[in-house]
Amino acid sequence: DGKSFFDIITVSACDPVDKISLHALSILQGILDRNLDQLTMLIKHDVHNGEMKKAEDLSSHERKARNSNAEDFLGMCRASLSFIGTRDPKSPRPIGVSMRALCHAAIYADLIGDGRVLPPVSGTQTSDPKAAGYTYDGLDEEEALEMVLWRALFEGLADGVRSTEKSREGGMGNLIQRGSVLALRAILLRHGKLFSDAQLKVVLQQTILPAFHDAVENDISPVRSIASESPAISSLDFLSEPLPLPPPPDDEGLHKFEEVFRSMDRAPTRPMGSAELLLEATFTDMRNGGGGDISQAYKFAKKDLSSNDQDVEQPFPDSWISTTASVALGSLTDISSEIIFIRGASGANVWFSTIGETYQLWCNGSESWLPCEAVVRIGTSEVNRFMRRATADLPKFVREDARVWANEIIKFYTQLLNHSLEIEQSLIDKLLRWKWRAYKTSSGKKEGSGL
Repeated sequence: DGKSFFDIITVSACDPVDKISLHALSILQGILDRNLDQLTMLIKHDVHNGEMKKAEDLSSHERKARNSNAEDFLGMCRASLSFIGTRDPKSPRPIGVSMRALCHAAIYADLIGDGRVLPPVSGTQTSDPKAAGYTYDGLDEEEALEMVLWRALFEGLADGVRSTEKSREGGMGNLIQRGSVLALRAILLRHGKLFSDAQLKVVLQQTILPAFHDAVENDISPVRSIASESPAISSLDFLSEPLPLPPPPDDEGLHKFEEVFRSMDRAPTRPMGSAELLLEATFTDMRNGGGGDISQAYKFAKKDLSSNDQDVEQPFPDSWISTTASVALGSLTDISSEIIFIRGASGANVWFSTIGETYQLWCNGSESWLPCEAVVRIGTSEVNRFMRRATADLPKFVREDARVWANEIIKFYTQLLNHSLEIEQSLIDKLLRWKWRAYKTSSGKKEGSGL
């Protein structure tokens, strides 16, 4: 059955013999390239007179079939995601295998987002990630059922983000970690509008933001100890830059990329989904040292990536902060402006309690965690980027939406600056105490010497 088949693929992904894991991946790739339409044939019994049946109108047999089909699809998702995870460090898998698996995640997201794969109709739970029906806590029944398909994807990509496995190619480091961030970005930018406020909030709070924070905390590289001589002069010019906003799905440059990509040997002849196309173009631009303008990625598409003659050497290729943090927080800025901000008043609460709190954390830290200078500079830069976008678009809102967002922005800056002032005052107090203690010690020595 489907479950046993994908279980075998999952086990093969961790096999130390490259030929076995590569063959397993090629089987999955073949299914996605040549048999994708057959995957969506499973929903025909859910359609009546051209309209989708409601869950309550399904027969007992149809309900069981819907749940079974959803679980088989999740088995396929988990099989692909298993190629992203850690293998024996003594025999690391080729980077290209993991990057291809990340593209699978985008394909699955397109299938879900386009309604070509349907969620189960019953049996949700939030305690066991490996059991059927695993979804997010804090949602109503219908929203929780919809997120059963999505959570497996998001959790698998989040594991890639926080992975401590070294993933270098040439002088570029943390390719799996950065690729996982870019996959999340592509999926949310193309399909984030499908989620309710509650769904988007739990995805951020329970999966994505914890993964980003874990990755920052796990970074023990020398980057954490680098300090500039003054705030105006940075010693951290080597930090990666956030990506510019991608073009819309109907962009002419993206269509050119798809045409070139599909004309290549062993490329799928099927149309590419919106998230898949964005991620493939982003990866192509990244591998070829492009400037992030995805509209121009088609110019790189025919290049033999294995013979790339760039001589790029990152100063700290194994540092998540150096290679990935800017891209990660920049992705949150893109999600803020393109998915959350446009929701108006309802999006303000989602943003403040999720990405807004992350900005605060990266800028000022917390009682249990202090960010290094690199993280603070990234955080303040992204606050500035988002606020420029928000204030430029605020006049386009209706009055109530504009009022709510203006209040949230003022509240955000009030908390950010108050916390900064508290930190500064605490440092001044400590400095004065140390100086006073040193003065008293010095005065005591002078009196004892009879001077």
